Amino acid sequence: MTNKEVLDFEDFDELKIAAYKVALIWKGFEFKANWLDGYLNKYANGSLASIYKNVILSYKLYLAGETTEEDGKKALEKHEEKFNKLDGMLNNIFLFQDTMRKAFLERKMKFGSVSFVCPICGGEAYGSKIETPTNPAHKTTLRAGCQGCGFIVMN
Repeated sequence: MTNKEVLDFEDFDELKIAAYKVALIWKGFEFKANWLDGYLNKYANGSLASIYKNVILSYKLYLAGETTEEDGKKALEKHEEKFNKLDGMLNNIFLFQDTMRKAFLERKMKFGSVSFVCPICGGEAYGSKIETPTNPAHKTTLRAGCQGCGFIVMN
């Protein structure tokens, strides 16, 4: 298995700038699909990689004269909505896991179950950490959720 790079953008504007630069380079290769596939192959698959690819493809359509500027802007707005939704979801996951981690620390527990206030909605949340040393994916299994908003986190 080869290690792939992970895409990391602070915001959608940073992603757009990077995607536009790639689209301009790709234009120099006459928008041959195998060039883009080869370029994107260095990145790990995932939701952000999919959004990044779609933004590059939107710029390609504009640069190749296959879409209008107005339609291109509409496409970018849709991609930005997806980016913001993903970003919000990831922020909630990290916030939720950090709140659960603090609940375990406050109770001086390494494994077991705790309850805490959900950082998303203020409802009653729960978390479990179970030692799973024979699991090849992770040595600790996490399960957490909120009874108020229904948010769930697991590994």
